[in-house]
Amino acid sequence: MIRREQGADWLIVSQVDHARLAAELAQAWRHNVASSWGISELLFHAVLKHDDGWRAWETGLEIDPDNGIPRDFTEMPMEVAAGIWTSSIETCAAEHPLVGIWVSRHFCYLAQHSLSSRADNAADVSAARRFLADQEQLQQRLQSVALQDVTAREFETLSELGFRFLRLFDGLSLWLCCAERSEPYDVQCDGQSARFIPYAGGRVVSDPYMLTQQPLQLSVPVRRIAARAYTDNKELRAALEASPVEELSWTFTAQDLS
Repeated sequence: MIRREQGADWLIVSQVDHARLAAELAQAWRHNVASSWGISELLFHAVLKHDDGWRAWETGLEIDPDNGIPRDFTEMPMEVAAGIWTSSIETCAAEHPLVGIWVSRHFCYLAQHSLSSRADNAADVSAARRFLADQEQLQQRLQSVALQDVTAREFETLSELGFRFLRLFDGLSLWLCCAERSEPYDVQCDGQSARFIPYAGGRVVSDPYMLTQQPLQLSVPVRRIAARAYTDNKELRAALEASPVEELSWTFTAQDLS
């Protein structure tokens, strides 16, 4: 779950909807390298499904018992986060070993980062290390299956390519979903660099323009709740159920459009 501040409220964004937005960006991207390798559909599937482990958890959102605030995805206990990540990875690995490896590497990147960012929390560090050890074994098993179809050199290239693409679109979608932005966001893909520049009203300029449709309009559903402490999970869930569905929307254009 993404908890986005807006005035006296929070906008609640589902991780599954954030992943769908990431996949829509991936499908609209001018990525020639992925096409040349014939992995575009696998890539789109990885981006779309990489947060599917959140589906079950988001049916029963929780507060942090220490402060009554709904838990943002960055605030989950590592033991819980690792279970959600593992579920996502298993879903993706069932589709194709490369998809599983890309998503596993994505979450291992996050777990590795947590070893330093949460170094003062022994339970989180221990859970992250267990997750990394489990994923190392899983990646080895998935690699042995993938090597039945590609050479070792091709595997290394595809493993890195898919991981970088997933990181790219996940990061761009989170940049859009997590906050109202005022500073540009820079990305690199296929040896090219692009800058996304936010403007009022949800307009985002891509310089150079990296998308296949212009303008491109995308959105995610959100629910608005009061930004306050909630007494328990039941109160939070009642507030969410009573909240009407709104939209966060963006229009991507080139620099020269008014």
